[in-house]
Amino acid sequence: MGALDGVRVLDASETLAGQFCGRMLADHGAEVTLVEPPGGSATRAVPPFDPGRGDSLAFFHANLGKRSVVLDAAAPAGAAAWRRLTAASDVILVGRDGDPDALRAGNPAAVIGVVSGFGRDGPWRDWQGAEIVYQALSGMMNHNGERDREPLYGCGNRGSFSAGIAAYAGVLAALLARDEAGGQVVSVDVAETLSSMWYPYPLIHAYSGWLEPRGERDQPVGRVRCRDGDWICFWIRAEDWPRACDALGRPELAADPRFAVPSERQRNWGAVLAAIGEVAAGLDADDFLARWQAGRLIGAKGFRPTELWRHPHLRERGYWESVETPDGPRPILGPQLRMGETPRRVRGGAPAIGSGGAA
Repeated sequence: MGALDGVRVLDASETLAGQFCGRMLADHGAEVTLVEPPGGSATRAVPPFDPGRGDSLAFFHANLGKRSVVLDAAAPAGAAAWRRLTAASDVILVGRDGDPDALRAGNPAAVIGVVSGFGRDGPWRDWQGAEIVYQALSGMMNHNGERDREPLYGCGNRGSFSAGIAAYAGVLAALLARDEAGGQVVSVDVAETLSSMWYPYPLIHAYSGWLEPRGERDQPVGRVRCRDGDWICFWIRAEDWPRACDALGRPELAADPRFAVPSERQRNWGAVLAAIGEVAAGLDADDFLARWQAGRLIGAKGFRPTELWRHPHLRERGYWESVETPDGPRPILGPQLRMGETPRRVRGGAPAIGSGGAA
């Protein structure tokens, strides 16, 4: 039994954010129908693509466990099918061109999730965006990176998938309130979600007018490259500095006047990183990390994506799973959350276009 067994969802969102919301609803038992225009959803063309099969990995990830129907809403038969499907749904996910008022008129009990790039109002409501646009407008890119370098783009569709999770939470809350409040509209946009995600520096600026320049953290954090080319990232708390010096085999650094007190150490942080980097350059990352952690210090290796598949912690936790598809089993990521009595259950791969039959 899934936590959302019996909930009927119509996913016409046409975005990764909306489709990921639908995917999470499907994971937990909802019956999710993906509505695609003739020719298929636009997200089927979103990279990256599987090198063997040629299909979009982003679409596959966002649409596991759904059925697909093809519907031309501009045609009379398609419009009639749309009205029939929406009238029978508990949740309807649409994008920026959806008409929540018309949907509520046809099905007052339905929860309408409007998932878009820039929301339903405001001067940017008609804009179209991509991940790099959302990150740039959020202010996040202008803060990431090194001083005197260009703003730094964060990889992946993090804004879209985070907005999908936000929409999932909003839809669940609306479903819980439905007996008292009836159906309601839940609006989530990617740009606003990203603006709320990054560091608290906009809030600090609103209060004090101060904004930390790019590349300056004023915190005891750093990264060093080891002999084998891998990176170690670390945080040295004030009370941990003597143990860090012992772990480096440089106990004399603890008494160095440049580093003896936290304020001086931070002022000379470049020299701290140089001293740690000198030791790291002579050790492989695993050996450096073993020393570091033996001293009860905070640090971790910066894993590459290719290494995560073999990561022992993720393996032991069952993070990597597989799903049966017509082409055989394919690997998928593990659950975003774990429920003890009604765990996630992925019931199949992403659907082929129109595989769910006639609308």
